[in-house]
Amino acid sequence: MNRALFIPLLGLAAIGGCDYTGDFLFSGAIEGMDPIYHINAEDGGEFLTPIDLCPDSDPNDDDPEPGCDDNDTTDRDLVAPNTIYGEVSPTGSSIQGGITFYFEGTGRDVCVWIDPETAFYSQIVDENQSSPDLAQYSYPNNPYDDGDMDLFVGKSVYYTGSPGEVIGDFIVSYTDSLGNEVPIELSVCTQIGYQGSDVGAIHPGRGTPEYCTIFDTEIGISYTALMHTFSTPPDDDRMGYGLFLYDGDCEDFRTRAGGGGHPATDECLLLGDSIFPTAAKGNGDIDYGPWYGHNGDRSWPGSEGYENTFCTSFIGGDDMTKFCQKELRKKLEEGFKCDWEEVTDPNNRCYCGDIRDTPTGGAL
Repeated sequence: MNRALFIPLLGLAAIGGCDYTGDFLFSGAIEGMDPIYHINAEDGGEFLTPIDLCPDSDPNDDDPEPGCDDNDTTDRDLVAPNTIYGEVSPTGSSIQGGITFYFEGTGRDVCVWIDPETAFYSQIVDENQSSPDLAQYSYPNNPYDDGDMDLFVGKSVYYTGSPGEVIGDFIVSYTDSLGNEVPIELSVCTQIGYQGSDVGAIHPGRGTPEYCTIFDTEIGISYTALMHTFSTPPDDDRMGYGLFLYDGDCEDFRTRAGGGGHPATDECLLLGDSIFPTAAKGNGDIDYGPWYGHNGDRSWPGSEGYENTFCTSFIGGDDMTKFCQKELRKKLEEGFKCDWEEVTDPNNRCYCGDIRDTPTGGAL
């Protein structure tokens, strides 16, 4: 290096200081919230129990068969009280964060279903687009209230993390005859995208429910599920979620829990995943769950109405653009405004985006 250039560079380094951690690139940790924790059963037990939505048709049967048969009647009212809710914060650094829980194999299929805060759609900006059904999404979505979790499940014996302390994975390695370390992925949670199996395993994007069926679980064997925090909502960096563990496969759960024919209707299966920040423990500490069972008073005001409109709009329900226009008009009439990047008042939180952000023709 040229010596004349080297000296000024040293001066700049001395003035600006050096930060090799890169922590400034990440959302800050929230005091009083754990970015890594483990969920136990409501009674304090070690394992969560898969929920059967089909009560046994013969309550006098001494040995009722678990799971649902084709002729069983579904009790959809069992979904809400058996959904687990909570929040998670960023770690404040490149360290991975997330939530884990255990369940035991039943000898049958088990579905793990999670729904992160809130719901996301892509704005349609082509007024002449060929699908009239998509015209209702001409109003922009609010990207600041959405979070994203990635789901992984495997046998607990293969999990490399320490629940509640360090996030791991299900990758183990062995040394081949040539001395090479060969990694093996032992997660049994495989999700396939719309493109089909050729693209391999995928994870849905922001605000989108994520789920997988663990086929033919082994009786009495411990399984670990990891809900990895991929991103938290930028408006408050607290990501709410809903979790349901179903005794059966996920397609069966989707049907029996009230899902429609479009994947977007998955958003309505677990409502209330947008958690309103609270300090309700009684000792001043932030309360971030977990909570067992749905409680609409725990959600951000208006969030469940937004999710309901979003998921039913794909199957002939209310129009999203009309919902967004109505939301904005109601705020103005009540003397509030829309906050997106940071919510300063709960009454100012809008679930639709800023119409001024709509791209125009020829814009760069």
